Amino acid sequence: MMRSKHFGKVLNLTLLMLLGCGLCRPSLHAEIPVTPSAPVVLQELSFSSDATQTKIAIRANQAFDYTSYYPNPRLFILDIPGAQPHLDKNFVDFKTTQVDFASVSQIGEGPRPMVRIEFNLVSAVHSP
Repeated sequence: MMRSKHFGKVLNLTLLMLLGCGLCRPSLHAEIPVTPSAPVVLQELSFSSDATQTKIAIRANQAFDYTSYYPNPRLFILDIPGAQPHLDKNFVDFKTTQVDFASVSQIGEGPRPMVRIEFNLVSAVHSP
């Protein structure tokens, strides 16, 4: 698992960096021991882009752990355990040069639900 940064409440992904090196490995994860008192609530998924990169910001009510991986070359997945989506919509139509669209879904219920964000990429990511 990785820990979100920037005051602990925002995860900034720059897909130029992630796509440019293909993450240089199939998955990105680390673990930081944290015991949250309440579920992570995702509040916003926003982006900005230019011709060479797409920057994505995920805002939540508190810091969160995440795991990311590529199950296939045109799909980037971000899993956030212990989270619930509270977004205006569960589909974001990016239409940038790197990302076509993203869908957000909740997997499981109870004390440890998980949010999965699937980024459908315009071009395939090639491993080094």
